[in-house]
Amino acid sequence: MKNKKSKQKQPKYLYRDAEGNPEFAKIQFEDDWECPCGPDAMRDSFWPCDNFGNLFDPSVDSRKYKILCKYCGRIFHPSTGQVLGRRNVDYVDKEHIRVYG
Repeated sequence: MKNKKSKQKQPKYLYRDAEGNPEFAKIQFEDDWECPCGPDAMRDSFWPCDNFGNLFDPSVDSRKYKILCKYCGRIFHPSTGQVLGRRNVDYVDKEHIRVYG
């Protein structure tokens, strides 16, 4: 018999910080979020996006969305606030104008 090594499965989009711990946004209320980078929702820094951080208008597109921090590029799960990934946000303002007009 062959000895099979057991593999630990990681969640599909789990993003970890430098110490290896999962990151989360601080959520006080449904619309009051604080990103680990510091900005809060009062400055309109969180926008709907897909799994890769591409912005879209949820009123036009009904697919499930994630949340993007426009300052650091972290992508959050909308209900748990867990960081699922990151993207480059150098041109995110232009993308926002394209999506929302």
